[in-house]
Amino acid sequence: MTQGAAREVGYIVGSADVCGYTLSEKSLTEAVAARLAVSALDIRNTYEFAVSGRPYRLKNVGPSERLVACETQKRLASKYGIILD
Repeated sequence: MTQGAAREVGYIVGSADVCGYTLSEKSLTEAVAARLAVSALDIRNTYEFAVSGRPYRLKNVGPSERLVACETQKRLASKYGIILD
């Protein structure tokens, strides 16, 4: 997994609760955790920072920015096949 992919997936996972979409646990463990487990430490750190920082960021922006960010993350989750709804 590249750092860019780790960041993007981290944003998707980190946004799920705030944005109200549900991710597939099976897909997350098969597609994401499996790749992260064999990635270098800096890539895993990139993922962790993206996951942990995203909810805070989304809670502290205006409604229009949150709407666009959430819809983008939801569409990316669908693109990667890790969303349930």
